[in-house]
Amino acid sequence: MKEKIDEAIIKSFERGSVAQELLDPLSLSNGAEYSIQRRAFVLSPQATVESVFNAYDPKTQEEFREGLTEAMKRWENGKLKPKIYTRLIYLCGDTENISALPLLIGTTKRKDLNLDKEDDSAVMRATIGTISWLNTYVNENTRKENIDHLKTLCYEPYYERYVGMMMNGICTFRPDEFPDLFPRFLEVFRQHPEYYVLDACIREAIRVVTPGKMNELLDRLADDARNLVEEQLLKQT
Repeated sequence: MKEKIDEAIIKSFERGSVAQELLDPLSLSNGAEYSIQRRAFVLSPQATVESVFNAYDPKTQEEFREGLTEAMKRWENGKLKPKIYTRLIYLCGDTENISALPLLIGTTKRKDLNLDKEDDSAVMRATIGTISWLNTYVNENTRKENIDHLKTLCYEPYYERYVGMMMNGICTFRPDEFPDLFPRFLEVFRQHPEYYVLDACIREAIRVVTPGKMNELLDRLADDARNLVEEQLLKQT
């Protein structure tokens, strides 16, 4: 049954984007297969993909997640285009599909993407961002494994474009890690300033760490790093 959902999800994404249309899994009358009915969908604070999906009964939710995971496995076999895989990854976040985490971790370990190409880079951004998002919904042991994995990637040259988002994803759960990760972020920024908007990254770090906690951590930063953070903190007062 989940293979039917798998095929329907991919076909639907080939026709459009979940950001514009809602994927609605409906059981056919004979219960033997599934189809995806696309409905016009306007995103608003009152109606999001997540809120509509959460209105489904638990059985339908789980079957859809299983089908989504099966669809994603086609990436490993080279049967998905990067744009389609990117959309599937984001849908994992929308549907809290933690069963796909091993596939997402696997994607980060495969160093076969050309990250100078926007479509390939989008896959990695979506993967890292969704791992960080799904960490909200997993148990403590899994979260620790995922965060430790992302922290390791921060120090590998292949992932330098994503150090900022990994730093902030890690600090969402481990704010005390900021003084250790921020120097690495600055090192990458100074080598590749085209990768980041510095002030925006620091503002996001302050948001996830919280201003109060960030003030407590300032003494653990070198002078140049502390000055950058203090500048953004002052702008928020």
